[in-house]
Amino acid sequence: MYVDDQAFNFMALESYLWRMKVESECYAEPETALQVFKSSLEKKCCNTGFPLVFTDIFMPGIDGFELASKMLKLQQKKDKWLGLTESKFTVVALTGHVDDTVT
Repeated sequence: MYVDDQAFNFMALESYLWRMKVESECYAEPETALQVFKSSLEKKCCNTGFPLVFTDIFMPGIDGFELASKMLKLQQKKDKWLGLTESKFTVVALTGHVDDTVT
């Protein structure tokens, strides 16, 4: 899954993932991505979902940090339900914004 509100960044990473033959779903709105992520975990039969999420840090509404935190909580809840002790969920935070506030 890839989440970014900026069209240029969105298209650049989507193109890169496509060339690497990586199947992905891309979303411009973090709220939509969170809902899709949640829906993917609601399947009771197996540990579904997105094992890797790329997200922009600076987005309106839910920023990348908050999005990652909410996704992690949902994944941990699913893992607990399945009796898993460790999660196979990774978030990669990206930004095109250069600033001293991101460390």
